[in-house]
Amino acid sequence: MNTIRQLFLLCFGRVSPVDLPYSLGWFILLIFLNFFWSQTSLWQAAGMSILSLFLEGFLLYALLWFRSQKNRFIKLALALLGTHLMLSAMFQMLLSLPWGSLATGLMLFCSVWALAVNSHIFSQGLAVSKLKAVLIAVGFECLATILIMPYIGGFLP
Repeated sequence: MNTIRQLFLLCFGRVSPVDLPYSLGWFILLIFLNFFWSQTSLWQAAGMSILSLFLEGFLLYALLWFRSQKNRFIKLALALLGTHLMLSAMFQMLLSLPWGSLATGLMLFCSVWALAVNSHIFSQGLAVSKLKAVLIAVGFECLATILIMPYIGGFLP
């Protein structure tokens, strides 16, 4: 339960990803939970979920390898996966409420909040400044999206 509490507090910037336990069990559990959370149509979502998790894990490992901090992979991946799952659940609840015309603004707020959480994780986990962490978080999301879009038909030939 302590790990769930720490992930929840991490969504609000109250703790650092360094405070999370080095747990391969939690890491594997969060991979499966993220995989099943994103299921819409079984076969298409299964392939996309596996591809997305693999590419984002590869990008994170490459970033840590480039910075000679490979030993932080499990904790940072645990932080990113855990907060993604918690934020997705919170955002699903928020977006299911009858907001009407405020839905677009709420979606923008959710996106900015998720970016702020990811930049906090990168700032604390990589020991970089807030500006570098924001740039890393934006670059990480953009690169992951660019790499995944051709496989889901997002870019037309």
